[in-house]
Amino acid sequence: MVLAGLFKTKKANSDEVQEVVNAASMLQVSEYRFFEIAYEHWYGSKVEEKRLKPYYERYFNSGEVPPWVRHLARRVLSEAQRGVLNPEDYGIKPQKATLKMKIKGILIFILLALLCFLFYLIVIREYVPYF
Repeated sequence: MVLAGLFKTKKANSDEVQEVVNAASMLQVSEYRFFEIAYEHWYGSKVEEKRLKPYYERYFNSGEVPPWVRHLARRVLSEAQRGVLNPEDYGIKPQKATLKMKIKGILIFILLALLCFLFYLIVIREYVPYF
């Protein structure tokens, strides 16, 4: 099998798996999405799920990292280390806050402020130091 030679054993790949996890984290995408991006950069076209699935399953089950994923992971980590990583270079656009997201954030902030105030009223206000 020709492709089998492209993959290393699981023990040898633990560092490579960590590189993929770190690179995906740097781009703030899932590992599966990272595989899609790596395929697109390596082969120059989008990948169908049925074509990508066997590679991702091998990665997920036994830690085998395809060379094109390994290449992109090292490139992303290198750019991050140099401080020049731009996720938009990989087709990742920052999510813009919608009105719903903003309202939800404001409501969470108000809820936390109320909880802090209640904590103050119930616990801290009546506290008498022992020293």
